Amino acid sequence: MRDALMLLAVFALLYLGCAALAMTLDRHWYDLVDRRNGPLRRTVQRLRLSGAVCAAAALALAIQRDGGAFGLLLWCLALTVGAFAVSATLTWRTAQLRGAQLRGD
Repeated sequence: MRDALMLLAVFALLYLGCAALAMTLDRHWYDLVDRRNGPLRRTVQRLRLSGAVCAAAALALAIQRDGGAFGLLLWCLALTVGAFAVSATLTWRTAQLRGAQLRGD
């Protein structure tokens, strides 16, 4: 059970880290947060730092769970899955918001 929770934590941390890094891009910020104003420099720095901290924590958990070689491989796999999940979430959420604007909601 402990291994399953650690694996879930690795994936969750990498999802959160990729989401934080994605929100530093102006396009995603404009689509999801504020159409008129981009993110402040301080906000971008904090998001980048939190993305890096989440990735580092996920790497530490993966290595603790499975050792050095396989933990690094697991981290790379989870990073790929996390980035794909964030891109799918951003696509879905942006399409949902644009559909609501077209309907006049």
